[in-house]
Amino acid sequence: MKLLDLMAASVTPLVAWARAGFSDPGSGSGTGSSASVASGDEGMMLEEIRNHAVSTLCRAIIEADEGLFFSPQACLQCFNTLVFAMVDDLLEKATEKKFMEGTVEMAMEVLVEVFLRLVERMGTVSGFRTFWLGVLRRLDTGMKADVGGGSVREMIPGLLRKMIVDMMEKGILVERDGDELWDITNIQIQWIAPSLKEELFPEDEF
Repeated sequence: MKLLDLMAASVTPLVAWARAGFSDPGSGSGTGSSASVASGDEGMMLEEIRNHAVSTLCRAIIEADEGLFFSPQACLQCFNTLVFAMVDDLLEKATEKKFMEGTVEMAMEVLVEVFLRLVERMGTVSGFRTFWLGVLRRLDTGMKADVGGGSVREMIPGLLRKMIVDMMEKGILVERDGDELWDITNIQIQWIAPSLKEELFPEDEF
């Protein structure tokens, strides 16, 4: 957990370095302090460490975006290489070990938090439809995954609703004839969270 905190803290100087034009910071910057390796509590639960890693990743992404304001393409790259990779890995491990429900919940919440932060920029990219299908696919996987007591399945419809409403409010998801984004969302929502269909797509003809 100490190492995770140190990695997250490294975002601040990296952002400053990037904004300064990637100049050579020189070789005289030592750490000044020696982080002792704690013997640690032998009984520390792995889930606590995993949860800390998930929250640290989220914090690092937000801090990096605050400092650099990612371009639309960089937003997609951030999702593909970090957020999607994290969710996929945790869902795979959770179905095997069946004691990671809390971590998967956090991962889904991070996916939504980062999505809501970046979606307005990502929505301008030509590959957004494919990306959105990737989001929906992972929510569908979460609904079907056997990761514990069912709380993940209970939370996903609410998270999906939050994303769809936000996209509607920002004009990214708009009902128009022949609009592929609207149509695929309209269809996929029936598989992921049918309870949201009447609320968000009351005029659905499918």
